Amino acid sequence: MSDGRERLIERFRHFAVAAREQSPLYAALAGEVAGDETVLALAARIDEDKLPPNMLLAAVHALLLSEYSKDPLARFYRSLTQRPAPPDEAWPEFRRFCLAHAVEILLLCRQRRTSTNEVQRAAVLLPAFGLAARGETPLQMIEVGCAAGLLLTWDRIGYDYGPLGRVHHPFAQFTLSCAAEGPVPLPAILPPVQERIGLDLAPLDPLQQEDAQWLRALIWPEQLARRARLEQAIALARQHRPRIVAGDALQSLPGVFAGLPRAGTVVVFHAFALAQFPEPAKRALLALLDELGRQRPLWRVGLEHGPRELAYLSLQRHGAGAPERTLAEATPHGEQLHWLEPAPR
Repeated sequence: MSDGRERLIERFRHFAVAAREQSPLYAALAGEVAGDETVLALAARIDEDKLPPNMLLAAVHALLLSEYSKDPLARFYRSLTQRPAPPDEAWPEFRRFCLAHAVEILLLCRQRRTSTNEVQRAAVLLPAFGLAARGETPLQMIEVGCAAGLLLTWDRIGYDYGPLGRVHHPFAQFTLSCAAEGPVPLPAILPPVQERIGLDLAPLDPLQQEDAQWLRALIWPEQLARRARLEQAIALARQHRPRIVAGDALQSLPGVFAGLPRAGTVVVFHAFALAQFPEPAKRALLALLDELGRQRPLWRVGLEHGPRELAYLSLQRHGAGAPERTLAEATPHGEQLHWLEPAPR
């Protein structure tokens, strides 16, 4: 067996274990794909950097949510029926569907990426934004890997951190709840935002039905709370559309930066985007931020994968020789936050 084939099998096996609690259906299907040569061959045609398990399952989900909602496979999806059939019975229908619609699945996988754009992550990012804003507001926000730009409307959402407190926008259309622990430095008020700009190789437009449907397809079938949040975030982004720039961030960032008003603090942030950068591109981006940060104050806020299936929140002042600070760890979708830095004295 080739190294690539073995690596793909291992990816599906790992996905099956990781999905067990949040999506019994996807856990069952991924485990079966790992042992099926025919469907595995289909998955092998998906670009490796696009996360084949995620893309295969999302592409099937997208087709079911659109023109194949009456297919027998749909009865296993909680997103399509209130009483789904048992997950361990879904494999024969899933395999049949994959083989019958292989061309459509591969076309979607070529056109799309795993641009999840989970708005709940804003509850984790907010404390870091508050730290960057101290004494130097308003903020000029630039998101690298913005997908549909849903996180760029973070300042128009309400936040509830339980016993630690609440941070509200007076006209917030919805509130995100986050179970937070430790000395989280919550801002007293939401920092004012002067500019909001998203950079993405292939951005999504929430006004376009096909793009909105792809965002829905990326949510696992059983995750109804996430689906409800997505609909709220799409509605908000349609009302307050950020500026989105398509293309390579390394090419577009200098021009975007140069066009910002001189007053204010620039915050470049990314949420599960740098993991998709090749290592040389990641190093080049950080070097570029150092160069830009020597021209005017520039902070970088990151939320990226860490060990133990957790995400890590980081903050760095670029151009000033300051090291990156690891502020907190969080669940990948942002429902829980554990602050790691000690409280200031």
